[in-house]
Amino acid sequence: MLRMKHLRSEMTLSFIIVAIVIITSIEIISFMWIKDMIETKVSETTVETLKQIDKNMNTIYGNSSDISKYTIANNEVRKFLKLKVAESDQSTELLIRINEEYANLTNSKSFIAAINIYGNNNLKFESAGSSYIMNAAEAAEVEVPEDGTFLLTATYRRYYYTLGEQYIMSFYRQIKDINDFQNRLGTLRIDISENVVNSIYKDIVLGKTGYFFITDKKGLVISHSDKKQIGSNLDAMGYNRTIFDKKEGYYKERIDGRNVLITFYQSDQHNMIYLGQVPYKELMYKVDSARNLTVFLTLIAILISLLFFYIVSTRISNPLSTLTGFMKQVEKGDFNVIVDSEREDEIGQLSRSFNQMVNRLRELIEEVYLTKIKKKEAELEALQSQINPHFLYNTLDIAYWSSRMEDAPMTEEIILNLSNFFKLGLNKGREVTTVGKEIEHLKSYLYIQLLRYDEKPEILIQVEEGLYQYRLIKLLLQPLVENALLHGIAEMEAGGRIEISGREEGNDIIFDVKDNGKGIESSRLETLLDEDYRHDSYGVKNVQDRIKIYYGESYGLSIESEVNRGTCVTVRIPKLQKEGNKND
Repeated sequence: MLRMKHLRSEMTLSFIIVAIVIITSIEIISFMWIKDMIETKVSETTVETLKQIDKNMNTIYGNSSDISKYTIANNEVRKFLKLKVAESDQSTELLIRINEEYANLTNSKSFIAAINIYGNNNLKFESAGSSYIMNAAEAAEVEVPEDGTFLLTATYRRYYYTLGEQYIMSFYRQIKDINDFQNRLGTLRIDISENVVNSIYKDIVLGKTGYFFITDKKGLVISHSDKKQIGSNLDAMGYNRTIFDKKEGYYKERIDGRNVLITFYQSDQHNMIYLGQVPYKELMYKVDSARNLTVFLTLIAILISLLFFYIVSTRISNPLSTLTGFMKQVEKGDFNVIVDSEREDEIGQLSRSFNQMVNRLRELIEEVYLTKIKKKEAELEALQSQINPHFLYNTLDIAYWSSRMEDAPMTEEIILNLSNFFKLGLNKGREVTTVGKEIEHLKSYLYIQLLRYDEKPEILIQVEEGLYQYRLIKLLLQPLVENALLHGIAEMEAGGRIEISGREEGNDIIFDVKDNGKGIESSRLETLLDEDYRHDSYGVKNVQDRIKIYYGESYGLSIESEVNRGTCVTVRIPKLQKEGNKND
């Protein structure tokens, strides 16, 4: 008997040593592999994000290049640059026409701060008025290429008398006579807003405190969310030369006393390097937490293994086989198993522990699920709290009464409509409004929007007043009317027309937003409601998604269009309880 006890002790001690060595080895190897996998995965994903940023930047440069080509070919610009200084009357008339053309360009391209044309005849056109470089050290001499290609400067600060201080990158190109390329007429400078460039990537999440920024291929920072970093040099900041020697990749570096993961991508088409930087500690936070949990679970596993070993050593195999079968069910996700725990020996104790563990796992799964829901609700509440409607209303109210005191009826009307537009749009934070308020919100929007038009389009709103008290989610009609204005009739010089109608159809409400604009090509129309985010279809896609989420798949938008004949967007929603009823 003593010999058996001694043998059991030896076997138990040997089992403990082997188990600890194996489990520890597996844990170390697993975590090393997981760390490498996460680092690689995050870096590969970040590189793809950097490539997408590059595509967006290429769009900006492509548009700038198109504007420069348009300028070179523009007959009015050529006439202006060929005038003699003495021909002031003609230059004034030409400036007026040029200003009208380029005002549309600068309004439609948010990244353009200003378009400037400087003629060799000492005449000039500046869409944003006069400006100057704020820092003399940044006012380097610009040598515009003679071969007709463009030059893009580093980011610098320029002060405009109409826009104030701006961080910009300037796009330079020579303007040559298209009839005689040896004859240089002047220079074009397109000022690109760094704030718009920054908006391409500033909201992309990279860990908790990670961020993106852009440098040129000499390492000079040209775009950064922290404006103090613009103009800094990567060499001086301690970055590795790997960034300049390879097209793309990632590496670990110590910057400002922190270990960080640097991901980079060099643009093929432009003098740009895109970088993402995230603290390594943030990247591995979950891995470290999982490691601590695994160590704890490993200790529990070793104890349970010892208990199993003891039971096997006493040749009680059948109950263990039964328990093993239940464990397999739990492994498959069945947490409704219950082991008979009436026994008072070790098997019974193990069975009860197993039941408690399953119950605890079930509770933990529910807790984690509820925690995630609460976290999302808290995040949404935090975002909504950033909008202070009372401050907005009070400010607009002060401006409204100030305009009345200063006898500015036009300003008074604009502020009143703007205040009403925001008030109805915010809707006190509620998602649901009424048809009447939605129409009122639309009218406020149209009043403000139509002020921009010299030849105002005809707007007809024909919604049955009987529908005004029915409920619907807010911001359904305004995005569709905005699309009709911007993408339907924007290019029409006169004769634009938009009709907004509403009617009952059984248990549904139907709205039609119809314009007589340029229409949509059939190939584009087939995918318009199914494609991901695009600037030119965001309003339609957003409305479609919100209707589907709120009302179900039976409701949504349908679009009919014919090129050069117009477009009709139809909205179908259910006829909900009228406002004021007991179920409201």
